Amino acid sequence: MDEVWTNIRYDRVFREANLLCFTETWLSENVLNESVKIDGFTLIRGDRTKQSGKDIGGGVCLFVNKRWCNITIVRDKQCTPDIELLTISLRPFYCPREFPQLFVTVVYIHPKANSTRAAEILSENTHKLETLSPDAPRLILGDFNQHKLGKVLRIYHQYVTCPTRKDKTIDLCYGTVPSAYRSVALPPLGASDHNCVNLIPKYVPVIQRKDKIVKTVKLWTLDSIERLRGCFECTDWQVFYESSPNLNEMADVITSYVNYCVDSVIPKKEVVVFANNKPWVTKELKDILNKKKRIFYQGTTHDNKQINKEVKVAVRKAKDMYKRKIENKFSSGCIRSAWQGIKHMASINTADKTQRNKINVEGIDDQALPDRLNDFFARFEKHNLKDDTVGNNDPHVDEIIISEDHVRTLLRNINVNKSSGPDGIEGRTLKSCADQLSGVLRYLFQTSINQCVVPNLWKESIIKPIPKQTVIKQLNDLRPIALTSLVMKIFKKIVKTYITSVVESKLDPLQFAYSWSSLQDGFGSTNICLT
Repeated sequence: MDEVWTNIRYDRVFREANLLCFTETWLSENVLNESVKIDGFTLIRGDRTKQSGKDIGGGVCLFVNKRWCNITIVRDKQCTPDIELLTISLRPFYCPREFPQLFVTVVYIHPKANSTRAAEILSENTHKLETLSPDAPRLILGDFNQHKLGKVLRIYHQYVTCPTRKDKTIDLCYGTVPSAYRSVALPPLGASDHNCVNLIPKYVPVIQRKDKIVKTVKLWTLDSIERLRGCFECTDWQVFYESSPNLNEMADVITSYVNYCVDSVIPKKEVVVFANNKPWVTKELKDILNKKKRIFYQGTTHDNKQINKEVKVAVRKAKDMYKRKIENKFSSGCIRSAWQGIKHMASINTADKTQRNKINVEGIDDQALPDRLNDFFARFEKHNLKDDTVGNNDPHVDEIIISEDHVRTLLRNINVNKSSGPDGIEGRTLKSCADQLSGVLRYLFQTSINQCVVPNLWKESIIKPIPKQTVIKQLNDLRPIALTSLVMKIFKKIVKTYITSVVESKLDPLQFAYSWSSLQDGFGSTNICLT
């Protein structure tokens, strides 16, 4: 202890350490805290008990730097013949926003201990901590005495690479954050035959590692929607019908006009999204946190206590609102959104999206990859249907009469979460202005039926290549997801309704598979825009 006190006073490495962890302390109930305390540090002991089967004192202990953290809770303390364990949770003064707290477990495993039983105890401990706070990093460090616990700590990363006892590394540190620390060996304390290990942080917070994202979002308020509806109601659609020489140009002009009205009427705002933002963090909560910073520099002690209470209430309220939001999505049938919210709360798939979405195919450089993918996905389209002129030779075409009410019903039932296709018309526009756009879309659909021509804009798709597996070795390992026009999807439903009414009586009533799949994709895509 004399050497420890001297190092704390004169050595910056010891003095500025956040944690000092000791195994085989030989402390007992006869040793008082005053005889081993360190100024500026909080002592947490896990002394050896009679349950260990050993009469001589021992155990593990922790010293927590008060300038780093003064909130510590003992989560677990065990002493068996196979393992001695002490687990605490900490909430440092500064902690990256992606981490709500920190769990530290100090262990000592006897050289003759039962490795299987020690692994079971350690596994139960880690499961409890993971259930308590899935987002919190967990550290397990101590003297493992060459016991292999890799099967238990599969998702953990080992940080100690330097020898700790002669030429062997038996003092280890496992953690859930990859590349969080680098290890440096220090001289042993006193007569110990184990070197000290200094773990120097390498982890960079997410907010420093990733740039902020500025998104432009549309404000679909009731007032803006009413103004958009008024804009469409005042439009003379007959002008577009008379000025367009063919259906292709008519569809292009009407689509451009609809997008122009949306961009002109619906207000926009820029939203700054930080990589470490929690999904339940709202603008109101950020305002209260900024208020806390101002009071810290200008307010009194009473004001600081009051604002701390307000922050706790605001955080609890924000989490409760987000929880109820997820529950409402689940009860209303929005399983996709509910599952995404659950994964956010459980910190599942929260890796860097930029790296996760980046596609690397072996043997193909990044510049040639788009062209190669384009040729691969379009290899079945050997004929350009743009140049085809299809005549009206079917006598049943005139029987297809599209009603405006049918189009309006389909527009009102559209899923606003569906991505827009190459035409850029969003589902919210179609659903919010179903009464105003049903007439012009009915005219386009009816003209397409009468002329037996599908506008080229509706036959284009945006292909999103999604990896089928982790390592992409060939182009076939990518699944093409096609984003087609929402207007075309409405048109396909109308045509499918007519076709099914005609052929349903001629099909075998016992046939269930492969009945309507070909009808769903009756209008294939000819032009592919790869992104």
